[in-house]
This record gives sequence, C-alpha cells and structure tokens, in this order.
Amino acid sequence: MVMVLASACGQTAPVATGAAPEPARPWVLRFDASVGGADGEKLQARYLTVTPETGEVTVAELPAFAGGTSSGIARALLVDSTHQWALPDARPRAADRRAHRLTLYSLADGSTKVIDLGDVRPDYAVFNPAAPELTVVDGGQSWRVSVEDGTKTKLGTVQPKEGWVYVGGFNVNTATPFTEAAGSFETDPPGNGLKDTITLERQGGQVLPSATGRLEGLPDPGCELVSGYTDAEGVSWAWCVTGADLQLKKLTGSTWAAYGKVVRGVVTDAVVEFDFVLPPLPGQ
Repeated sequence: MVMVLASACGQTAPVATGAAPEPARPWVLRFDASVGGADGEKLQARYLTVTPETGEVTVAELPAFAGGTSSGIARALLVDSTHQWALPDARPRAADRRAHRLTLYSLADGSTKVIDLGDVRPDYAVFNPAAPELTVVDGGQSWRVSVEDGTKTKLGTVQPKEGWVYVGGFNVNTATPFTEAAGSFETDPPGNGLKDTITLERQGGQVLPSATGRLEGLPDPGCELVSGYTDAEGVSWAWCVTGADLQLKKLTGSTWAAYGKVVRGVVTDAVVEFDFVLPPLPGQ
C-alpha cells in the first residue's frame, strides 16, 4: 500500500445561499484507478477523506489487484463503520485465507491491522456498516468479528438450496450474506440481485452513485465525474470532479451551489470510476 497525505490546496468557494454554518466534518470518497500498464491492468482503490469546509484531504491507496468479488455499491461494505479502515475486496487474498487472518488498511496513516481469526477461515469478509465489526463467511457458517479485538460470535449458517450458490454476496445495508440461484438473478433473502432496485443507505440518507456524470432525478451538477448523497432531511449533495479538482456542491431548490473549498490536484488521470461518497459520521 502507498499512503499519501495532502494538505488543503484550494480556494474557498461560497457556501450555498441561505445555508446555516455547518461544522467541519470529513467525507469519505472512493475512486478506482487503472494501474499496471504492460504488466497487466489492475484496479487500485483510492480513498480520499475530505473536509470540505477546510479543504483538508488525506489520500489512501490500497494494494492493486486484478479481478475481485466486490463491484458497484457493494464496495461500500469495504469501509468500516468508523471510516478508519478498509478492505481491498470481499474475497481476502489467498495468503490471508490460508493463515486465517484479515488485513485491514488504515485510511488515515498508512498502517495495517491484522485480525487473527483462529479456527475461522475467511472465505469472504466485509464490514458491518452499522457497527465496528466484520461479517466473515467460512464455508457454511457466518461470524461477526470485532474490529477492535477480533472477538468472534457465530451469526448463522450459509447453506444454499439445491441449485443455488454462495459467491460472496452481502446485503449492502446490513452485511447479511445472501445466496443466488444458478442461472438467474434470484437471491435468498430476495431483493439483492443485479436486476433488483437496491438503495444504498448510510446515516439515515441515500448514497447516490453515478456512472454518467449526472445524478438520477436531480438537476445536472455540471461535473465530469460525480457521486452524491441525499441526507435524512432531504438535502442533496454532489461531489463534483472537474479535471483533477474536487468541489462539493449543495442543492438549493433547483440550483447547485458550491460549498466549502475547491480541493485541487487530487483526482489522477488513472482514475476510471468514482464509486461512491460516504457522508460524515454523527459526532464528527
């Protein structure tokens, strides 16, 4: 893993008209960059922890890898509920599976944390978005594992019905494992399939990912890349990429207004996807 710390290098943009002053609180943004070149294309998760009011940003680059189990909004389960740790993928690396351990990567200072799982082999693992713990699947069993001290509690069984399989699926809002019907998009519990309409919920609001530069159902924020969030009060926010720069915007009526500072030079040319933004945590 490569870790880079960057300080604010932007200029203050006007706060949305009519908005009350708000406390400076960090958001977590995930980008995917294409790396590897002639050695073979790999994806590298690039996390930015950004405080828009001050322009302060911390950049964390996780190890790059080819393939992977997690895609789309399921990647939100790779960030823990405290926004301190991340996993590269829901499928741990072979060395970690053999050693019955999980390696977590800090979004703050570049350190790693290894959790010893004892007799549990982590075939798949993600974070619970509501508590500082992981959901770990070992064969036909699932476990809750404390991020703090590795304490394990058996959660339940993962036993596919005849003609069904388990391939590392977890509900994006509860981290509960789900099985899939071979050859169709059905899931058990239902509602988790590729053809289902799934809303990614965090902190009482809705995360709004976008692959088009626009946010469905909202005015065009005028971005090259964008990812957004509508909070519990119905206020919509858009993190907007223009060139290498980032700007948070707040929707007032039908108009997007710049909020906080422009953060310059933090979106690299290698970025191929702006996966999601996670809103500030309560109390931050």
